[in-house]
Amino acid sequence: MRPIFLPDTAMSDDQAVVEAFYRYIYHCHQGGGIFGSILGTGTGTDGDVYTALYYSGEIRNGGHQQYILNSDDNPIIHQAALAGLALIDAGPQHAILKDMRAWVLENPQFVEMIFRHELPSQYRPGRPPVLDALDARFFDAQDRHSVETCAAAWIRAYPDLRIVSEAEFMALLEGKEASVASPVSRPGGARIRLLDRVMTTIFGR
Repeated sequence: MRPIFLPDTAMSDDQAVVEAFYRYIYHCHQGGGIFGSILGTGTGTDGDVYTALYYSGEIRNGGHQQYILNSDDNPIIHQAALAGLALIDAGPQHAILKDMRAWVLENPQFVEMIFRHELPSQYRPGRPPVLDALDARFFDAQDRHSVETCAAAWIRAYPDLRIVSEAEFMALLEGKEASVASPVSRPGGARIRLLDRVMTTIFGR
């Protein structure tokens, strides 16, 4: 288990805890991108929770159709998100993502049309009704107990959570940026970096 460092200024607010956690984990993997790590050797439990937050951010920003597109419909990313949702005890959202994965596997032709932006005319300007239903279920679950609230509780209870000053936290982030390796050259590397930028946009960083 590796330590997670958060600034003391974030600890009074769940959203601030989640955003600081995202920033820290993102900077830990800045060189190759956290999604590059997930697609490589995996990132551990903190990376899974990060990926669960990515899932939640994508749905809140644009729904399951956007999530399928922006995650490249990659089952490794989806499995990491499922693992993260299970870790933070976000049961309803975990079930919803499982149902999305089942639909994707059963309807490859629709997934291909989503990527080509060629959905049948009856779905325009919307999306397949099943994805709208998943979105509705997700927002209902969020109203009762959000992924972000669950993640904040998990982060606060993390056995090796280390609280530091804001200045120390920023120095840690700068040190992470300086020490990580350069991006690995591999097919899809640009797309992986795009995924990280999407997550940055969702969290406003």
